[in-house]
Amino acid sequence: MRLLVCTDGSPHSMKAVNEAASLAARCGFSEITIVHAYTVDKHLTDSMLNLGQDIVQLIKKEKRRRGNAILRKAAAVFVDAGLEAHTALLEGHPVETILDYAQEGNYDIIVVGSRGLGGLSKALLGSVSNAIVQEAKTSVLVVK
Repeated sequence: MRLLVCTDGSPHSMKAVNEAASLAARCGFSEITIVHAYTVDKHLTDSMLNLGQDIVQLIKKEKRRRGNAILRKAAAVFVDAGLEAHTALLEGHPVETILDYAQEGNYDIIVVGSRGLGGLSKALLGSVSNAIVQEAKTSVLVVK
């Protein structure tokens, strides 16, 4: 079985990472992948094109640097549990990017936190988590 763990570095997503590591240790998944998807705001990049591509590339570089740091932190949880996990840093809208990746990779279960870094903390379920639950073609575990 194949396990896909989504993280944005938020406390809720790190709870999901910890729960996924516990689940993986109990269930013996054949493959574990931790994914972080980031986007570069289209309106921001369009307005910055007038200033030059260098600024857009700097923004993307910083997003990749932060994303890799998030993935390293999440991967350490699996290492501490004696498990091997692959990481994937993806650029694109988080929902579509994660769903496409999950389908292409034929994952059996997706693990997400109930909320992420979004601004509406009062939402019952985060918009990315909710969309993944609604649209995924596989089982989704939402960790609170």
